[in-house]
Amino acid sequence: MAIKHFASLSLVILALATTLLAGQAEARGGLGGNLCRRADYPVICRSAVKRLSNPYAAMSSAIRQLIDETNKAKRLAAKLGSSGAGDVCRESYSDAIGNLQTCSVNLRRHDKSGLRINLSAALSAFGDCDDALSDYGRSPLSKTNQALNKMASNGLYLATLIH
Repeated sequence: MAIKHFASLSLVILALATTLLAGQAEARGGLGGNLCRRADYPVICRSAVKRLSNPYAAMSSAIRQLIDETNKAKRLAAKLGSSGAGDVCRESYSDAIGNLQTCSVNLRRHDKSGLRINLSAALSAFGDCDDALSDYGRSPLSKTNQALNKMASNGLYLATLIH
């Protein structure tokens, strides 16, 4: 009879230990290895961070991808010619790229406030392009700007995870 209780007790202890260790791992990992779980746009976030679990490395990857996508948008804006909106968008994208490059420097220096400021400035630059295009109705850059806005928003979220 005592052996039967001992076996049950050891299973209870094993279950309790497993639960406690899992809780510690969650507390240590914060988001359990899924940095994008609480992002505004988790699917886009996961695409940018490529299964990285270190917030610093994930932020670096997200910045690089945002710079690449902003460069593509800038080339697309060049196809609009020298219309007023096209010029504004090209300039806005150039400003955003500069802000994002500064984000990389902020990240290396562990300057969290500078990182957030420059990400916000890039987000604002995308909005400047949207404002310039608003008079033209539907624009080939509308979806591009929407994607850039989502990526920058996720970047602001990832910046909160860096310690």
